[in-house]
Amino acid sequence: MKKRLFCVVCAVLMALSLCACGDKGPKGKVEELSELKGRVVYSIGQGQVPDLVLRSILKQANVPYTLSDTAQSGKVSLAYASDGVQVIGGLNSGAYNYGVLGEPAATNALSKVQGSSRMFDLQELYGELKHAEKGFPQAVLVVKKSFYEAHPAYVKAFVEAFAAGAKWSETNAADALTALKNAGSTQIAALTNDIAKNCNLGFKAATDAKQEIKTFFEDINGVIDASQGEESPIGGSVPDDAFFAAVPTTGAEESGLSANVYAPDGAPAIAFAKMIHDTFAGASFNIVAPNQIGPAVTTGNADIAIMPSNAAATVYGKKKGTGSEPLCLGVTSFGNLYLIGKE
Repeated sequence: MKKRLFCVVCAVLMALSLCACGDKGPKGKVEELSELKGRVVYSIGQGQVPDLVLRSILKQANVPYTLSDTAQSGKVSLAYASDGVQVIGGLNSGAYNYGVLGEPAATNALSKVQGSSRMFDLQELYGELKHAEKGFPQAVLVVKKSFYEAHPAYVKAFVEAFAAGAKWSETNAADALTALKNAGSTQIAALTNDIAKNCNLGFKAATDAKQEIKTFFEDINGVIDASQGEESPIGGSVPDDAFFAAVPTTGAEESGLSANVYAPDGAPAIAFAKMIHDTFAGASFNIVAPNQIGPAVTTGNADIAIMPSNAAATVYGKKKGTGSEPLCLGVTSFGNLYLIGKE
């Protein structure tokens, strides 16, 4: 009888232990990617760039992963949330132990989730694995082909001003936030110099970054799981060389020219803050919801835009030959994704 009672007590204690841990695996500080095995990591949207970047890094590091919200021995389980708010809420409630977030959400999580820390810088990991200098080409500056061909001097001046001011917010965050809100931003609740630095903004001409961009496209396209109904993040294939436009070096100056300039709300738009603040000649800046940047470029409403690099490739493939296809002028963000975990 005692032996039977002992077995029952052990079974109850084991069940309670499993309930306490849940199916998400243990929490705690991890310092190597391999230590994520047996744990669940959440990111925003299955098959979206944050998810695909993490998959690519795990694949290149030979760390097995599976798509599941249940912890599995010997593998990293990748699960999904609808947005950053859900990831932060899950971390805060204890439903999640690890989540991939971009800036400014990553810093927001650190301030809201007790015991959380920035465990991995995904662009740093990607750079180390790919021997890339700055990370991965997350966002790019594009120009409508017809605008590029008709107004080379304006495009040249625009790119020069952009390159000079892309990092301005790193030392002028308060003024940058004001400028962004004036242009329509509603998603950047707070901006500090450190948040701006963590956004990893800058400019690298497409002609210099072409191979890096192509390699990135190959990497994220190569981890798509068609059995899960996932579609190519770049529209099927890597764009041809005509996608990569050289910054014009000549062209007659024009007066009275206007340009519709778009950026998705959030980290990518921060790179425009200096130009918005300085009211760059002829530019009408429009900061829109992230799901509206694709339509703005696809319809040709945007003469110049910042958009996710993979989205630019997708639109280019659809619009090639129409004159309204987006051409890539350069990289504007070299990644702003971080793995936040609870210690």
